Amino acid sequence: MVEVILKNVTKKFEEVVAVDNVSFKVREGEILTLLGPSGCGKSTTLRTIAGFYFPDSGKIYFGEKDITNMPPQKRNAAMVFQNYALWPHMSVKDNVTYGLKLRKVGREEQHRRAFDSLKMVQMEKFMDRMPLKLSGGQQQRVAVARCLVVNPDVLLMDEPLSNLDAKLRIETRRDIRDLVKELDLTAIYVTHDQEEALSISDYIVIMDQGRIRQTGKPREIWEHPENAFVGTFIGEANLLEFSVKSTQDGTGLLEIVKTNRILKTTFIKELEIGKKARVVLRPDKFEVDITEDPNANQLPGRVRAIMYHGTFERLTVRLTDGSDVVVYRTETEVPIKVRQNVYLRVKPEHVLAFGPTAY
Repeated sequence: MVEVILKNVTKKFEEVVAVDNVSFKVREGEILTLLGPSGCGKSTTLRTIAGFYFPDSGKIYFGEKDITNMPPQKRNAAMVFQNYALWPHMSVKDNVTYGLKLRKVGREEQHRRAFDSLKMVQMEKFMDRMPLKLSGGQQQRVAVARCLVVNPDVLLMDEPLSNLDAKLRIETRRDIRDLVKELDLTAIYVTHDQEEALSISDYIVIMDQGRIRQTGKPREIWEHPENAFVGTFIGEANLLEFSVKSTQDGTGLLEIVKTNRILKTTFIKELEIGKKARVVLRPDKFEVDITEDPNANQLPGRVRAIMYHGTFERLTVRLTDGSDVVVYRTETEVPIKVRQNVYLRVKPEHVLAFGPTAY
């Protein structure tokens, strides 16, 4: 177990800057997730940490050791790939012991460590089975066991659950987190799935176009996004354009474009009076009123669609400026119908307002 540190790492492919001046730290025993849309540089960052790519500039440290230009086999980092990369002609046991054979570990020691690693992921009964006769979830567990058997300092995982169905993905990410914590490993995890990142991580690094947009604990990123990109990328969110009417004492008055409807906000990121602001409104923060309250933070609209999701109703509401917003409605005692006029009430602290420099 070691600390992983990246300092100003840049990686280019000809003229394309895939990773742009990236710096972060992963503390010992923590799980850090690199999260972002496809093509944002998260997998390239992970592969640079693994040693499959060398950075064009910057430094990478495992503890106090500079491993920037060290070959992969000398870094003592193990990687779980998206497609698991199991040898189809080898048994589970032979797949797991392959790395030990390269390290010239004795046969008895290979068997013992393979059994112990497979037992950690509850696959010891399948040592003699071939990979193609395993389910996707079982193959994923074997891939993790193959990493654990070499006693890595750092565990790297590149979209390891993307090939699993939704139910198995939830179960397996819980198992991975429990295992990493039980073994006190330092882990770096790559995903584009926001829910996965929120549930498995100690810290999240959100990337976009090769750059870091925000780093923090899951709750911090969810509740206090630093810019509109993060606010809309994490979870489902509505993005509306307002003009800034006034700001005073940490609060602001926002006027929705094309109407004179005013919203009050206490979440301000670099607003400028008279300039436009992007406003992020999460679907679960609305309350749906059927009457107007002049003193409330309300937006009027008309219901366009209702979808039943079991624990909540998902409403699509057309606002008076023509924008559509999504609302999650859990209080359903008062029925709402399509084409009904409603008023969407939201607390000022849940109106996330970002000025031009915080987009």
